[in-house]
Parts: sequence; structure tokens; C-alpha cells
Amino acid sequence: MTKPKILLFLHGVGDGDPENRWQKTLESALMGLGYPSLSDVIVVAPKYPKGLNGVDDEVPLPKVIAKALRGDEAKAHRRDYERRRTAMERLLGPDDEGEGLPGANAAMPLALDFKAFAQAEKYLNEPKIRAWVLDRVLKQLPDAGRVVIVGHSLGSVIAADLIRRLHTDLEVTGMVTLGSPLAHKKFHVDDLRTNLAEPPANLAWWVNFWSSVDAVAARRGVSSAFPWVLDQRISAPVRQALSPL
Repeated sequence: MTKPKILLFLHGVGDGDPENRWQKTLESALMGLGYPSLSDVIVVAPKYPKGLNGVDDEVPLPKVIAKALRGDEAKAHRRDYERRRTAMERLLGPDDEGEGLPGANAAMPLALDFKAFAQAEKYLNEPKIRAWVLDRVLKQLPDAGRVVIVGHSLGSVIAADLIRRLHTDLEVTGMVTLGSPLAHKKFHVDDLRTNLAEPPANLAWWVNFWSSVDAVAARRGVSSAFPWVLDQRISAPVRQALSPL
């Protein structure tokens, strides 16, 4: 039996794109490059902007399910992961971690105090909100299938936080993040740097796209925190790159 194909999109702060404009843009771009449409793909795009502003219901933090690999099993998985990473690098071009924005780590805690970043600050620091968001995403996913995760900005943090909590029958065939703030240690909720020191057992590859004019990415990719991630630098107009988390 063929496993269903799933696309999970995790949005950043703001209204969550209620009209799903991202999906129309993505599908148009894919078809323009000669790829098929998303007609046979289950598209899951949970909306959680109200939850990021505050929740009344308390739900438990979803448990970590992904198997922690050890010894030879861990080495074998890392070798397989590196082969897939190399294949992606050949397709997309060489890795570009970026030079980093001086003082970015010191400035980010201050930035989180601004209204535009308030939702991100709440996800990071209010366990009730974080648990609610993760629970909402998991409840909308099928129990089994082959899933590609796309996370934009704060959505990339949610994706990294979510991946080890997915159902064991969900195979993550790839993860794409855009404009991610995960290079900042401030965003390593639940000590992500330690918990993702190695690629999770259920993840095939992770590619992160960043722009040098994106203040959120602070002129660097996320491989400064997770060396096994493939970073790809892109050119983007300032008005697009300076989008909120």
C-alpha cells in the first residue's frame, strides 16, 4: 500500500496566512519548474495565531517519540544522512553558513520585546502556549505517511521542536526552513542544540534557506547551531526578507 504524501506548512507570527497564499505561490512555482501539482498531496497548514497570543485551555506537552539512536545504529544513520545531504548539496549548490551579524545574539532578546515579535516570545517562554501549538499541529496530521515539513521563521522553530514528537509511522522525507532564527541560542527552546546535536532518526534531510538582508536570520544559517543542516543563501529584496517571524 502506497503511503500518503503529506506537506506540512508551519507559519510564523502574524495572522497565519488565512487564505493560504503560500500554497498557491508554491504550486505555481513547482509547476513552472516542471514538477507536478499538489493535487495528490495532503496539505496540512495549521493556524495558531490566536494561540500564540494566549490560550485558556491547558494541554500536556506532546511527548518525544523519535527513537534516540546509540552506537553503531547512530553512526549508520549519520552516514546515510550525510549521503542524502551531499546529494542535496550537489543539486542546490555548496553550503553557505554566512558570516553572522555582529552582536546579533545580544540584540535578539531586546527584539523579542517589540510587538512584532511578541508571539515568538510567548512560544519560547510560556509552556502552556508552546504545548497548545504543538498539540494543535499534531492533531491535524495523519498518523502515517511520507511528510515534507516547511517552516517559515518562527515556524522553523516549531518544526525543530515538533520533529521528534511525530507519530512513529510518519516518515519525514525532508524539511525546509526559511528565514529561520535558529542560529540564535535564544530560540533553542527545550535545549534544541543538545537534543538535535545529531539528525533525528525519522529525518531524511534538512535544508535551510536564508538571506543576508533578513534581520531574523542575522546574516547566517542554522548550521552554526546544527552543523548537519545544509544552509543555502538566497538573494531576496529587502521588503521580502525583512518579513516578521
